[in-house]
Amino acid sequence: MASKPSSEFLDVPFVAEHLSRAARQAGRCAEVNASEAFRALLHANSRAFDSPLEVAYWLWWSVATEGIPTLGDFVLDGHVRVPSSDDSYYVLDFVVDYFNEYRGDDDIVRKRWPRIAIELDGHAFHEKTLEQVTRRNQRDRDLQRLGWKVFHYSFDEFSSDPWSAVTEPLLYAVGIVSELRKAA
Repeated sequence: MASKPSSEFLDVPFVAEHLSRAARQAGRCAEVNASEAFRALLHANSRAFDSPLEVAYWLWWSVATEGIPTLGDFVLDGHVRVPSSDDSYYVLDFVVDYFNEYRGDDDIVRKRWPRIAIELDGHAFHEKTLEQVTRRNQRDRDLQRLGWKVFHYSFDEFSSDPWSAVTEPLLYAVGIVSELRKAA
């Protein structure tokens, strides 16, 4: 069962700002009102995200992939547990998956789909101590040894250029599908 979100999680102005920025970037409406942002927050909360940064990322991803059939094939799953190399597990902020039931080569792509992780670190919790930074770096290297491609963004990186933080893993995923289809 998901824990109740903190008051920090229910940061409607933060979500409204990112929803408006994402909409403008995608050439949609210029402003998003507080009720739209609150509905987006409630929807995001039903997905068990635990920070406003994760909600904002998910909103940018949703706007970036909305209405574009080939990009809509990429699914962003939140809080996915994956085994680590020491018999414990990691909880990844997001995992990019692929799903298109209408393409004939879908089975080929899905069987060979790589592991793609997106990690977001807010400064309120992460990177406060040297130990946290070391643990994060070791975790990323462990995931890479286990075959994961990890896209890791800090709060500052995401806030200064959220579109790039979303499109970088998306473009990587599009390239993977293209290569898998060529190889088929």
